[in-house]
Amino acid sequence: MKMTKLLCLLCGVMIVVGMLFGCTKNEDSSEVKKETTQENTDSGSKEQKEASSEPVTISFLNWGSAEGATKDAFLAMNKGFEEKTGNIKIENINVPYGEMLDNMLVRNASKDLPDVAQVKGEWISALYSIGALMELDDLLPKETLEDYNPNIIKGLTYDGKLVAAPWSPTPVVVYYNKTLLEKAGISEPPENWDDMIAQAEQISKLGHTESGLKIYGFALKNERKTPSGFYFLSHIWSKGGNFIDDHNNVILNSAETNKAFEEADYLIKNGIAPESGIFKELRNMFAQGQVGFIIDGDFGYSIYLNLSPKGQDFKEEIGIMPVPEGYGFMIEHDLAIFNTTEHANEAAMFIDYLSGPEGMTIYNDNNGNKNPSRKSVEALDFYQQPENAHMKIFIEALKTTRPMPAKHPMFNKAMEELAEGIQRVVLNKEKAEDVVPSVEERIQELYEE
Repeated sequence: MKMTKLLCLLCGVMIVVGMLFGCTKNEDSSEVKKETTQENTDSGSKEQKEASSEPVTISFLNWGSAEGATKDAFLAMNKGFEEKTGNIKIENINVPYGEMLDNMLVRNASKDLPDVAQVKGEWISALYSIGALMELDDLLPKETLEDYNPNIIKGLTYDGKLVAAPWSPTPVVVYYNKTLLEKAGISEPPENWDDMIAQAEQISKLGHTESGLKIYGFALKNERKTPSGFYFLSHIWSKGGNFIDDHNNVILNSAETNKAFEEADYLIKNGIAPESGIFKELRNMFAQGQVGFIIDGDFGYSIYLNLSPKGQDFKEEIGIMPVPEGYGFMIEHDLAIFNTTEHANEAAMFIDYLSGPEGMTIYNDNNGNKNPSRKSVEALDFYQQPENAHMKIFIEALKTTRPMPAKHPMFNKAMEELAEGIQRVVLNKEKAEDVVPSVEERIQELYEE
């Protein structure tokens, strides 16, 4: 079955499910909640000649306003845009994060798409494949397009066209425990991947913490979930392998990929990494001072401080660096305009505002520590403050890290298959040369359905 037919069938099933079980729920209501910010002022300015001067309402579907930590920031950004434009009102529609993609697919099938949506990078292929997204190259001002980080734009360009705008990208970086490196006689953090593995092995020989906990050099994620697949891509790239080629063909089965699996097995077998690779547990182990190196997103920083018994003092022990040699990837929170909108220019103004200096200033003032996708935002005073010095490493990582190779609707399923392959090698002790071909075969079947 062709992918388009598969997605259409999926949408049809979702409509039936929606009729049986009612509207999508969130933390505040039994229905998808629509919120409109306060009345517009008359002080708006004309930003684009094409934008209407008549009153216009833009619907904005997002998960940010469904979460307590970011709700105020989203409503404040909506209000800021309304006050700036004067004639454009934002209808805020919040949906829990875990229901967002299904919600958009159902809305597409029922011809009830919003004007704008907050989306994740790995969802875009599904939305693009059913023709739901509007191309942005001719909608956004030239100066805005040139302002975006070109490295981030790559992952949002399909068939040569930009189909979503970057907003707050998250690069994965390497966190390391300075104290453990020092105890292991390591004076400088690693310069390349092989050095990192060598240092991890050195750290693993330290034995135990003062409280009796086993010390490991590296945190390897190996639970059968999509994030384990995401993070293992760095291992594959470090050996010269790849997941797909430039034409989206799966090319996983290679000697280089075998080496990545063999290295993972070596880490477990020699006690350099813990056998249990559950992400939540690995984060806690790093926060307890048990792990030398862990690859994680920028959000890991606050998680470690919250989990550590040392609290904010743990900052002094945490080192951060880009994944060596550019082998990291980015997790993208983007903005998309749907092709059913009747207010394309106003919608473009809105995403320009949200991703630009004014919107990001409000975002950071209300929630803090959001990475910039644009050079003009990177220059804001917020990122120059001493307390935000660690964010400069995230910004630097965004210039070299790779976009997620997610330009296929079955990418997340493929990452689950990759995660299962990791388990087969490191836990079941199957040989890499037997596992890798079967994993590629299964992923190819998914991609051809």
